[in-house]
Formats: sequence, C-alpha cells, structure tokens
Amino acid sequence: MFSERAMRVAVYAIFLAVVLYIGYFIYDAQVHPLRTVLTVEHSVDTTQTVEGWVIREESVLSGFGSDVTVTAREGEKLSAGEAFAMRFLDEEGMENISRRNALQLRADQIREVLSSSSGSTAGRPLRAAAELAGAVARRDLSTLDELTLAVSTYVFSGSSSDEETLRATLTELEAEIAQLDAQAAAGTVSLYTDSAGLYSAETDGYEFLAPGDLEGLSPDELRDLVTGGKVLYSDAVGKLVSGVRWYYAAVVSGEDAQTIAGREEYRAYFPLLFDGAVTLRVESVGPSQNGESVVVFSCDGQLARMLSCRQAEAQLVLESYVGLRVPVEAVHIDSETGQKFVYVLEGLQARRRDVEILGEHAGAYYVARAPEFREGMEVITAANDLYDGKVVQ
Repeated sequence: MFSERAMRVAVYAIFLAVVLYIGYFIYDAQVHPLRTVLTVEHSVDTTQTVEGWVIREESVLSGFGSDVTVTAREGEKLSAGEAFAMRFLDEEGMENISRRNALQLRADQIREVLSSSSGSTAGRPLRAAAELAGAVARRDLSTLDELTLAVSTYVFSGSSSDEETLRATLTELEAEIAQLDAQAAAGTVSLYTDSAGLYSAETDGYEFLAPGDLEGLSPDELRDLVTGGKVLYSDAVGKLVSGVRWYYAAVVSGEDAQTIAGREEYRAYFPLLFDGAVTLRVESVGPSQNGESVVVFSCDGQLARMLSCRQAEAQLVLESYVGLRVPVEAVHIDSETGQKFVYVLEGLQARRRDVEILGEHAGAYYVARAPEFREGMEVITAANDLYDGKVVQ
C-alpha cells in the first residue's frame, strides 16, 4: 500500500515539474522572446568626400582664322598632322557642312536603332538620360548633340517605322552625305594638328597649367592658381590633351593628409562625372597651412570623361571590406579573454561562435567569414540567459 502511494506521489511530482517547466518556458518566451537574423554578406566602403581640381597636359587650338568648323569629335584621339577641322571658302560651303552634320546625326540615330533591334535595350534609356543630365549639371555642352541623340534614339526606336523602311532611309542619307562631302572638299581647306592628343571642344582659360605647377603648393597657393588670371583666345576651336595621365589636386585637413600619405593608391568615385571607380595614385602631400594640406593624385583611367572638367568632387575610399553583417546587439564579449562571439541557432540549441570584427557601419558589425560562421546562419539577437548549448526552442 505504501509503495503504491509513494509511486502515485512521485508521478504527481514529475507531472507538476513538467507543467512548471513548460509554464516557465512559455513565460520566458513571452517576456524574453527569441529573435534571430540571417547573416548576409555585404561589401562596405568607408569614403571621404574631397573637392579638388583637375590638371592635364593641354594645348589650345587657335590661330586658324574665322569660318572654321571642327570635324573631330569630343574625346577623339588625333595623331600629329591629322586633320581636325576645315575652313570654308564661301558661305555655301558653311551651309553644306551644317546640313551634312545634321544628316550625319540622323544616320547615326538610325544605325543605333537598327543595331539595338536584335539585342536587348533594357537600361539604355535610363543610362542615356543620366549621362545627359550629368552633362547639363556640370555645364558640359561639348557632347550635347551626341547625348541628346542617345536619348532621342530610344524614343525614335519605339515608332512604327519597320526595319526595311529604316534601312532605305539610311541608304538615302548616306548617299546625300557622300555628295555633300564631295562638295565640301572643293569649298574648304583642311586644318591639321601639330601634336597628338585627345580633342575637346571646351576651353576655360586654364589650359596653361601643367602637372609640374602643383608641386609643393599650400592650399592658398593652389586656390590662387586655379582661380587666378585666365589665358583666353578669341579664336580658340578647342584643345588637345596629351598623354594618358591626369592629375587631381585636393585640399584636405592636415590630419587626413597624413592618413592619406600612408598609402600609395586609393580607389575613388567621381559620381557626377561617370559610373565606376578609378585608381588614384598619391603623388605628393604639400605643406600644412591653417590645418589644411594639398594632396596631389594622378590617374591613368577615364581621361576622356575628364576632358572638360576642371573642378570636381570625389569620394575617396579610405577602407573597404567584405564581411557578414551582424547587428551590434548580437555580439558578446568574453569577460575573461576579451574574445568577441555570437550565438547561432542550430536545431533547438544556441551555439557559441567566435568572430573576428572587420568593421562597424550603420549600426552593425561586419565580421569575417569562417568555417564555423557562414552566410545564411541564424544569429540570435535577443534571448534570456544564453549559454553555449542552451535549448531555446
């Protein structure tokens, strides 16, 4: 009898313990709910915005007289002794060239439509519109015709003209262009370059500046140099930019200048000028003046996009890393060793994973990928009294 009663009490005790455990678990889940987040790999750039001036090896094209029309296109590479413009012998020749250029734009438009009809044009209208908006924002009118053509092309491509009609129109345009070219040859005189370089129609009076003028400048000396007296030509028809390298002189704080001087190269973005990054090489750091210094960079990429630019804003990439994004509240510190770690959810348990912090950005840590800590893991961001191996679900 006693044995049966004792067994009954034991069963009740076990049942009560299970109920209390379940009740506590439910209460704990309500008061301290379990929250997790999936780890995702991100690329993070820490950038600094700087303002600077662009200097190139430039020479103004002038002294060719009046009634000159340039035939070279913006950014076109010209050899020494190559024809880049023509001078008209009479008014009829000017009219013929004007009509010829208009027909050429129309022909280019049709070719673009025909070439894109067999492939995807997704994204092209937006890119064309963005380039046009960027040129207007920086007041670069040298490529206005080409950019306007690029935008209007995609409007034109949506018209009802079929491919056969377009090709017939293109043939007629090419014939008329050839006829006007023949007439132009008899009514014009070709003009030739003295040196090689990339052609640009834009001149601003500072073409006399050379990269060597940037050596050892203080911030005030640089500002005086790029805002001082201009050398203007009344008959300038553009300029030639020689070489493949351009220079960017930026005024930064003295502390930033010392930091920048610690490396040879940096990635940089010029968001108002073009997409993508370029590599800037640190050439020199000037003397400190009133807490500022001049840092001179050089670059051998995207020269054609920088032809008409004198002053530009750049985003200098000071630090770049790729890591797994983890909320700050999910990272713990071992009080004995100082090791940083997180808890990840594996099955029903919380498991500790040591992590290496690469950087912090926008309220999150970025940690290194490791064999035991990978993309797609569930990191616990909130729970009560966590420890390695605790059952949390």
